[in-house]
Amino acid sequence: MAQNDTNRSSFSAAEAHETRSLNDSAAPTTAGMSSRTPLPCSCKAWRRKGKGESNRLAVIEEPDGSTVDLPFTELTGDLLKGTFADDPRWIWFADHSKSPAAPCGAELLAKFGLTNAEPLHLSETDALRFIRDGRWDGIGLDPKFMAEAARLCDHLLPAARATNCSNILIRETDGTITGDFTIGTGLLKMLPAMGLTICQTRALFLTEEALEPLAAGLARLLTALGAPQAKVIRIDHPLSADAAKRIEGAEGFSLLFNATNLGRAPNTDQMPIESAEVFQCFPKLKAVLDSVDEPVRPRLIWEAQQRGLEARTTLGLRVVVAREAMELFAGRTLPLCATRSILCDIRREASNIVLIGMPGCGKTTIGKCVAARLLRPFIDLDALVERRVGKSSERIYREDGEEYFRDFESEIIKELSGRHGLVISTGGGACLRPENRMRLALNGTFYWLQRPLDHLSTYQRPLSQARGVEALYEERSPIFEKIAERIIEVQSVEDTAAALIGETVCKPC
Repeated sequence: MAQNDTNRSSFSAAEAHETRSLNDSAAPTTAGMSSRTPLPCSCKAWRRKGKGESNRLAVIEEPDGSTVDLPFTELTGDLLKGTFADDPRWIWFADHSKSPAAPCGAELLAKFGLTNAEPLHLSETDALRFIRDGRWDGIGLDPKFMAEAARLCDHLLPAARATNCSNILIRETDGTITGDFTIGTGLLKMLPAMGLTICQTRALFLTEEALEPLAAGLARLLTALGAPQAKVIRIDHPLSADAAKRIEGAEGFSLLFNATNLGRAPNTDQMPIESAEVFQCFPKLKAVLDSVDEPVRPRLIWEAQQRGLEARTTLGLRVVVAREAMELFAGRTLPLCATRSILCDIRREASNIVLIGMPGCGKTTIGKCVAARLLRPFIDLDALVERRVGKSSERIYREDGEEYFRDFESEIIKELSGRHGLVISTGGGACLRPENRMRLALNGTFYWLQRPLDHLSTYQRPLSQARGVEALYEERSPIFEKIAERIIEVQSVEDTAAALIGETVCKPC
């Protein structure tokens, strides 16, 4: 296990201020220019004018042959989607497999309106050759290319200059290349949402060979901007509690950043730490970030959330990076609300709706209604167990016992844990086992359907009949209360389904 502290780079106060305020300011000023309405898609061509100006201009050729200068901020999404005589080429080196939970950079750019970005899959050698010799106007890079790409740039913006990393490249009109490290500036914007400031951030980065340039670059940027500590540790296997205690400054870390692939599907039972007990080695830990974004909620994030930590994946960071790339590529400022909207859409499409609650509260009936309205597949866990065993639930409990039923239930949950976009009706006791809760949470959001106990049906419900509804509620309600992310009061089927669908808005995770 190798570890290193970052050294403070030569980063001036002016550059630090510039980096802190990147993309936080309003759209570029247009003082002295007349107000114009957005241009129609009939414009035949556009090109950049000027380099390094805060107020980049475009030269627009109108259908009648005349030309007009205007700020890029007046280019509309419709115009960007048009056909241009001076056809720009935007490239994003694809770094993720096809998954609704982890769209690649080109797909994220398309969500912001830049639909002609090309995803490319190239080796490092071919990618660097393409940067030098290929035809392109803007490039988004995989983290493993960032250090080499920065060396090919003629100009580096402050964050890239401080870290010697560049994940966004822009070809200027004179042929020179400008690089920026928007992953770093995006992380800076995420810190306040996690309850941290730069001066409070003592960060521990757990990394591996492929993502070490990313971790090292982020650590250098944090240190350059005044973070008291940013340590990068390369691991070849999950970090044990003993190893965590031996890390210098372990008692002071406030941010844990997983920059490994431990926990990425299909190995979703893994974490970069051996067990959740390792969190106790970092008593001042406030937040956890995980670069794994398939599944939607990796096990590390689930375990951190169960301990009250602010925990989320870097999917939000990747959406911010795509937005900033779009702004650099197109030369115009996008509204911040677009980031939130796109992030919610991705999570909503990828996440399963997991219905929990007491037996007889209506999970199956309401779940079928929700699935039909949202055009999603519906899964009834009890019905799947019955089909696999070849007996009714009542017979399974009577002839084989509850544990036999639970074992089949756990097996099916594990099989379903990698799927997206489902509506899942759980059995009343499906969440009793911690491993079931974790696996349902990987790609799911928990909705607790609450209904008065005296309204619960006990027909063909062996445990409710044998042990009584009140006893089951005393056992299970603390679990439901802990994991529920939404609580829905059961009314009529239609009204409850409508309320649940109205609640399918995402939380940061």
